[in-house]
Amino acid sequence: MGHIIIGTGCYLPEKIVTNEDLLEYVDLSTYDEKRGGPYPDFIERVMGFKERRIAAANQATSDLAYEAAKLALDNAGINATKIDLIIVSTASADKKAPNTASILQSKLGAGECSFSFDVSAACPGFIWGLHIADSMMNGYEEYNYALVVGAEKMSSIVDKRHYITSPTFGDGAGAVVLKKASNDLNLYGLLSSYAKSDGERGNFLDVPAGGSFMPITPENVSEIYEKGLFALQMQARDTKEFAIHKLEEATRYVLRREGLSVEDISWFLPHQASGPFIRSAVNALGLPYEKVLTNLEKYSNTSQASTSILLHENVNKFKNGDLLAIASMGGGLGWGASLYRWFDYAKVPREVLIVDDEPEAAEGIVLALKGLTKRDNSFNTKINYNTAESGNEFIELIKINPAKYDIAIVDQRMPGMTGLEAIIRVRRLQKDLICCILTGQADDKDKQDMIRSGEIAELMYKPFLDPNIEDRFKQPNYLTFKNIVEKPYLYNSRK
Repeated sequence: MGHIIIGTGCYLPEKIVTNEDLLEYVDLSTYDEKRGGPYPDFIERVMGFKERRIAAANQATSDLAYEAAKLALDNAGINATKIDLIIVSTASADKKAPNTASILQSKLGAGECSFSFDVSAACPGFIWGLHIADSMMNGYEEYNYALVVGAEKMSSIVDKRHYITSPTFGDGAGAVVLKKASNDLNLYGLLSSYAKSDGERGNFLDVPAGGSFMPITPENVSEIYEKGLFALQMQARDTKEFAIHKLEEATRYVLRREGLSVEDISWFLPHQASGPFIRSAVNALGLPYEKVLTNLEKYSNTSQASTSILLHENVNKFKNGDLLAIASMGGGLGWGASLYRWFDYAKVPREVLIVDDEPEAAEGIVLALKGLTKRDNSFNTKINYNTAESGNEFIELIKINPAKYDIAIVDQRMPGMTGLEAIIRVRRLQKDLICCILTGQADDKDKQDMIRSGEIAELMYKPFLDPNIEDRFKQPNYLTFKNIVEKPYLYNSRK
């Protein structure tokens, strides 16, 4: 438990379809305008949808998933080859075979490094994906990084003629990268997850044709199209009543498991089924509406992608320690909830120690880093600095407080004790300290010494800021420092 989200991403197709645009193809022969009013107004007033995104004809679900996954990986700062587990939740797979997760695996260039498979659970699929990833990462040591994606091209399985299902659904994808929990963060991350289903109510949300039960053949294709059996069928009223009850049940279950109550929730991320659905679920839980996140007016119901998109769009609102409750219910029928305690490495102040036998050089590095981080608009991590003038002073500072410092930048060429020797001794006191060797004379012997010692330190070169590089934000030393500060888990995991 406690696996941490280290990167999020989402993708929404470019094409926007408004409620007015639906009039071009929706069959309104059974719609009662006298009772419901103008159709576009009815969709907004009764369902809460103003517009939705629709994928291009040449875009498959895996293409949407790829864009979301790539952004999540970029935000996490890791390559796809580092991912051990890829789970794609979708009801609109590219093909019968191979599964969409494997197609995504190939598009990401992940090779054969990861175990990839699909989850088909309609709306709660992303939560089921988190639930499965959590279980596999807890149960098997080989799963350290997981990519969980909710992706849908709902426009491919919806009858655009239908006046209810056509406006209800949109296309999109959301993704998260999970890192296996570490002992120092066991109070954060994915605290609890829950997933259930009831197959006896499977007909509430159903795509009748296209499978082995009702294959589409030359003989029946006309009838199937005419009746809309190739597309999603929805018993909206029955689904809503059951869904609200199960959403509340799942949310209260994960809270109770952790000894928490509804009052402890900082943010509620419900499935974006419709405006009335969300309001009824929130009222059932007794949550204040200002804690509820929504985006259905922009994207409508993106099924298994809805909560993952919602998560990515709101990451800047979350503070470390915020309790997120994510809940969904839909086809299967299935339902589930996840409880997540937010943690962002970039929002934790960093303690940095500069070790150099020339005090002016150490102070110069501090001033350079302070100036760069202050002017870098993308830098949002607070940093505290200290300096030491020798390897012995470095060791003494760590001995006094082995938990204080996160990063040490250590000059390699110091009298009495080299930087590498000091780092080797310090690591016996603080194994998770991230160290950089600062040297103008780094050679193969230095690197081999590091490898033989079993310790890895990032190399930085003197002068600390290369006068030949005009753009200070592109300085190799600064880029290394910034990445370490904002993504320390990548470096801690090497030790």
